[in-house]
Amino acid sequence: MAGGTSLVSGGSSASGVGGSAAVSGGMSRSGAGGSASLGAGSSDESDGGSLDLTGGSGGSAGGSVRVVGGSGSAGAGGSVLMSSGEGFGASSSSGSVSLSTADGSSSSGSVSLSTGSAGEGDGGSMTLSTGSGGPLSISVGASGLGEGGSASMSAGGTAAPDMAGGTSLVSGGSSASGVGGSAAVSGGMSRSGAGGSASLGAGSSDESD
Repeated sequence: MAGGTSLVSGGSSASGVGGSAAVSGGMSRSGAGGSASLGAGSSDESDGGSLDLTGGSGGSAGGSVRVVGGSGSAGAGGSVLMSSGEGFGASSSSGSVSLSTADGSSSSGSVSLSTGSAGEGDGGSMTLSTGSGGPLSISVGASGLGEGGSASMSAGGTAAPDMAGGTSLVSGGSSASGVGGSAAVSGGMSRSGAGGSASLGAGSSDESD
């Protein structure tokens, strides 16, 4: 038999705004604030329960889902961590993490990954990496009727005098005893038109070499 259900929901409204539902930890003036936890049930012999965070559907725009770490008045702001579950079986794998937008009849939504800027120091870093030997693929979508999407990789510039701009590096992987990995830059192929071009150029300067 299934266990009982617990429901926390805001009240409905015929014509106004529906009521809100909030789950929050208690505040503290001098100690740490209380935590709030949302978790699905576990199972000893079957699958664990799922946890869904879903924005409401709307007659015009759908509702958003926002997950934000807390701000810090004197220290660092809180972090937001997304991680999949571990797999402990002999042949099991860890869970996947997927960030994607839904399909749209005219255009689909965007996915943006960015770090914050800094008023005086360096902006935050961003790292995309795979576990030991896993492949990393970055590609843009094909289009059935319009042009294919573009892919752009560029290092950051700087407005500070006598400071160098950032570096962009594309390199093959190293090998202890075998053949090192390759690095390739190529233009796209075309079935009936001209193939795409590939260009490598050094930077220009208005006053120096």
